[in-house]
Amino acid sequence: MYTIPERVEMVLIYAGGLSLWEAAEEYHRRHPDQPTPHHGSIGRLMERFKTAASIHDKKKTFRAASYSNRGCKRS
Repeated sequence: MYTIPERVEMVLIYAGGLSLWEAAEEYHRRHPDQPTPHHGSIGRLMERFKTAASIHDKKKTFRAASYSNRGCKRS
């Protein structure tokens, strides 16, 4: 999982006109101590940025556990 500043940098690198693969390699060149991001990760990040104008993860929704009348958890 990448931090918000790391995601912003990936967006800016890709927006500079590079392909997804080139953007992943450029990010790794700038940050050799970190693993190379997968080009698909950058693609999903860009799609989220284009559709929702956000680089944040979606909020996770949790379903409440349902219980029977006897207090036993149902699956």
